[in-house]
Amino acid sequence: MKNNLKKLLIGLMIFTSITTGSAFAGDSFSIQVSCSIPEVPGLNAPPIKEETKGTPTEAEIIAAQNESQEQTPLTIQEDTEREIMLADRSTSSEITKTIYSR
Repeated sequence: MKNNLKKLLIGLMIFTSITTGSAFAGDSFSIQVSCSIPEVPGLNAPPIKEETKGTPTEAEIIAAQNESQEQTPLTIQEDTEREIMLADRSTSSEITKTIYSR
């Protein structure tokens, strides 16, 4: 009777692990899990190459902008005058010259 019960228990464990995808080992229990990862161009797949004819690329546009900026530099000059109160409670006038250039 003990032999039959052991065989039945082992058979049930094997059948359960085959049908449910789980495995028993000592005090642990594991379950198989699967998932699918979608393709994301540029992240886990090669980027999609778009062929455009006749339209400039972003790099060409930036290069053209840089060339035009180098030819005509932009300079803005600003003079500000303000009163400063000193420690002895007297005031002093100060002129600040600020030059912005690109």
